[in-house]
Amino acid sequence: MSWIALLSPAPILLSKKRAEVVKNIDWTTLAFFVSMFVLMESVWLSVTCQELLGGCFRS
Repeated sequence: MSWIALLSPAPILLSKKRAEVVKNIDWTTLAFFVSMFVLMESVWLSVTCQELLGGCFRS
């Protein structure tokens, strides 16, 4: 899985227009999605979500 995450941006990062691509990234939206995934992982690990669902997904 790590290789997929590392190889997928390789064509962009190896191109000559990488500065333009990085400049045009919507950093606010990227930060929002990163923080959303971190929050959801912490909620899942805190068992709050499983207790609210009645233990249906408890492993």
